[in-house]
Amino acid sequence: MKAFKYFIFAFFVFVGTLLHVRADENCSYKDQAALNKEASNVKKSYEFINDDPLNRHFMIYITNITDNLRLEITNDYLDKQKLEVTSADMQNGVYTIETDIASRKVTYTINIYSKSDKCYNQKLLTTRVVTPRYNEYSTSYICEQVPDFKYCGEFYDTSKLTYSEFLKKGEEYKLKNAKEEEVEKKGFFASILAFLNKYKWYIIGGVLLAAAITFTVIFIHKKRLEKRGLV
Repeated sequence: MKAFKYFIFAFFVFVGTLLHVRADENCSYKDQAALNKEASNVKKSYEFINDDPLNRHFMIYITNITDNLRLEITNDYLDKQKLEVTSADMQNGVYTIETDIASRKVTYTINIYSKSDKCYNQKLLTTRVVTPRYNEYSTSYICEQVPDFKYCGEFYDTSKLTYSEFLKKGEEYKLKNAKEEEVEKKGFFASILAFLNKYKWYIIGGVLLAAAITFTVIFIHKKRLEKRGLV
């Protein structure tokens, strides 16, 4: 009985090998190159949807899936989830994956296979989409006060930072910024005072010269008016 089972198993393996070899023989270099080009033209992108604080999520868009291609999509968050996608699954030229995973970074692996009869089931390309982890701290009051604080980035990974640690770092950054601004202000006024002190005699001389010229012009103008009897 065991020998019969082994015989059946070996028979199917042999047939499968023959079919695979025949498929490889039918798949010419030209066919392979054309399919590789189609696979490389598959485009993917994602969009973060943040309309509802209770339902933050990502939309993944895949386009340019031709009739010759089949996609297998997995992710490193839900190991058992595998999507089989063909051109028939697209709507208006786009295949869309809606995911509610925003609390951690997720890598989506897209394996692209041939559906062409000549090169059936040959793996053509592997590509990936990585959706980042949403930073819940980015809406904190600290981020409103110091929006350039690095831990306030919408997708900055703060997974190893507790909220109390985040607030502490934020307050420290705020204090550091305030001190730097104070130093800048003092430096600005100090530079003005230094300039005035360095060139004070030139400035005083210039002011006196301007005053003298103004006085002379007024004096001459008044004398002319007196000569004309207008004063």
